Amino acid sequence: MKRLRMGLAGLSLIAITALSAVSVHAQVVTGALGDGSTYLIEVPPNWNKTLFLYSHGYVVPG
Repeated sequence: MKRLRMGLAGLSLIAITALSAVSVHAQVVTGALGDGSTYLIEVPPNWNKTLFLYSHGYVVPG
C-alpha cells in the first residue's frame, strides 16, 4: 500500500510539473453591450470558433 501511495505521489508531482511548464497565453477580449452589461472572453490559441455562454442569473420569461 505504501508503494502505491508513493507511486501516485510521484506521478502527481510529475504531472503538476509538466502542466505548469506549458504556457498558454489567451487573448482577452472585453467590452460592454448597449444596456451596460459587460463581457470578458478569453480566446485560447488555436481556437476552433466555438463559444459557450454562461448567463448567471438569467431567467426565461414566462
